[in-house]
Amino acid sequence: MIFAFAAAASGAVTADLSRYTQSKDFIVAQSGNLLTIDSRGEKQTRLRIVFNLADPERLIHEVSVAPRADASRAIILEDAAPAYRVYTGRRHGSWEDNYFDNPSTRPHEVVEYMGQLALKRCRVEETGGRLQVILGELRLGIFHGDVVFTLYAGSNLVKQEAVVSTEEASVAYYYDSWVTRCSTNALSSW
Repeated sequence: MIFAFAAAASGAVTADLSRYTQSKDFIVAQSGNLLTIDSRGEKQTRLRIVFNLADPERLIHEVSVAPRADASRAIILEDAAPAYRVYTGRRHGSWEDNYFDNPSTRPHEVVEYMGQLALKRCRVEETGGRLQVILGELRLGIFHGDVVFTLYAGSNLVKQEAVVSTEEASVAYYYDSWVTRCSTNALSSW
C-alpha cells in the first residue's frame, strides 16, 4: 500500500466503464459523484466500496461489508483517502554500488514530497476475476502516475497502490503510506 493527498478537486469525473462487464463477482454503478462497487467476497460475504469522484480528500466514501446479500451492512471506513509521502535522494556510482550507497548521509540532497491526487480520470477494468479502479493523476514530487484499487473475486481483500514513475535518473527513494481519517481504536465485529 502506498498513500497523502493535497486537495486538487474540480468537479466529479465520469468513470470509463468500457473495459467492464457486469458479472456475479462485481457490480459497478455511478450515480452523480459516487462510484459504487459491490463484490462477492469470502464465504459469500458482500463487500462494498464507494468512491467519491469529486473529492480526493474523501476519495473512499465508504467501505462496508455484509455477511450475506440480504443482511445489513457494517461500515468499516468512511470519508477516508490514501495518503503518500516520498523522500528522494541521488544515487552515486554505478548500479553495482547501489547496495553500499547511502543517500541519507547527504541530507542536502534529500527532498520530501507529499502526494497530490487530481481527480482527472477514472477507469474501471475487469480481467480474469479481478476488478481495477484506476484514478489519475497522482503527483508525488518527481513521480507521477495513478492510484489503483484492485478487488479480487471471492476475496475480502482490496489492494490499493500508487503506480508511479519518474524520468529522473539515479533516484533513491523511500516512501510512506497510510489512510486518512482511519482509526484502529474502534473494533469491527463483522
